[in-house]
Parts: sequence; C-alpha cells; structure tokens
Amino acid sequence: MLSLIMTLSIAVFAQKSNGNVKGVIYDSINDYALQSASISVFKEKDSSVVEFQLSNTSGEFDIKNLPISVPLYMIITHTGYRSLVKNLMLDSSQMVKDYKKYRFFKKPKMNWMK
Repeated sequence: MLSLIMTLSIAVFAQKSNGNVKGVIYDSINDYALQSASISVFKEKDSSVVEFQLSNTSGEFDIKNLPISVPLYMIITHTGYRSLVKNLMLDSSQMVKDYKKYRFFKKPKMNWMK
C-alpha cells in the first residue's frame, strides 16, 4: 500500500514538473500565419533535442513536456524566412512561456553578378 502511494506521488510530481512553450508564427509583412514552421527545443548543455513540432495551419505551436530549471534554447525555422533562436528556462513560477505572436522576416534575395 505504501509503495502504491509513493508511486502515485512520484507520478503526480513528475506531471507537475513539466512545462511548455507556445506561440503563433506570422509573416512580418503580410501578417498571415505561417503553417509548417519547424520549432525545435534543445538542452543548452549538450544540444540534445528535447522536443520538436511543426506549427499548425493557424501558425500555432504548443510544445509540452519540457524540463523545469534546465537551460534550453528554441530554434524556429521556415523556408524562405530568417531563423529565430531564443534562450529559455522554465521554472516553478513560470511553467508556461507564451511568446504570443512571432513575426518572421523573409530572407533577402541574393542578386548574383553575371
């Protein structure tokens, strides 16, 4: 009985120790949602992948199960746009980080000399 209570306590604690990061990705000029942007979260210590997700048709992402009190960084990419790198650390006072609306800028076109 005691081992069941301890197991349940650990499971509840583990669920509470996970955070998430969310936001919406938009084109900076035309203000439309960017579908299928790649959002990757890595551990800062060794660059190992923690979670990965693509933005939905509304440009939204919501990455869950992120570790608390661990330095992380997030890279957001989309074809034809500049990449964004953001450092983050979730803690018990801020287990959810909502970046709201990210505006992505197009990459400049290269004019090659002939």
